[in-house]
Amino acid sequence: MAHYAPTMTSHGLPAEVFEYLADLSSTAEWDPGASEARRLDADPLRAGARFRVLADFLGRRIPLEYRTVRDLVRRSA
Repeated sequence: MAHYAPTMTSHGLPAEVFEYLADLSSTAEWDPGASEARRLDADPLRAGARFRVLADFLGRRIPLEYRTVRDLVRRSA
């Protein structure tokens, strides 16, 4: 299984930024290697949520399907 650990700077609140990034339908907005991303179901963002991302790699568009495996846990400050 691939693991991806990028670093980025944000001026948003950590909980809001995490929630935005955890919803992989936004991937094409912040990942230059993704040309399209969408949610495959309409359920709330929780374990089992599914996403399809089209990744651009070596001149090809590669479909990737992701599934959230854990519920998001909000931590208080």
